[in-house]
Amino acid sequence: MINSGKETVIIVHGTWAAPISDKNPWYQPPDSTAASEGFVTKLDTALKERESSARCWLHCRHGGQIFHWSGENSWIERTRAAAALGEYVTKLQSEAWRCHIVAHSHGGNVVVESLPQITATNSQNQSLGKIVTLGTPFIDTMAPILKRMRHVQLIRRSASWMGLIGFVVLVRSLISCCFTL
Repeated sequence: MINSGKETVIIVHGTWAAPISDKNPWYQPPDSTAASEGFVTKLDTALKERESSARCWLHCRHGGQIFHWSGENSWIERTRAAAALGEYVTKLQSEAWRCHIVAHSHGGNVVVESLPQITATNSQNQSLGKIVTLGTPFIDTMAPILKRMRHVQLIRRSASWMGLIGFVVLVRSLISCCFTL
């Protein structure tokens, strides 16, 4: 399904790097020769030198939009971005694009969280592309949830034990009462 001739590089920015009007962020394709020394141009040049057919945002040359997210520093925004990235990449894969992803900072966490969605349709175990992260402060997004779940389970177990102990105390007192009558 994935055609190695159609390879694109998607760049996922990190926190506080959402697009701002009238500015061309480092992760967007250059819109002028003044930006010819930017990250995208340098990466494309390096890919070309290595005889790779992949280029940054190559799929956008066919009318597509680049991927970006709010860049807000919150788990909720990164989770939303992960879902959006998963949809974005899955759509490109359905159009036979092989997608490589370069992620910066918390963009790496966005990518990691999107992986189950991105890889879900790969029933043939084909190479879907490569992922590179730069300066990603990898975080375990499940840790706070699991910690809370363990806390709730501990309370429930304690409540169950307390209920059982209360029941045993009640039964003992009834037995005691029965014997005292």
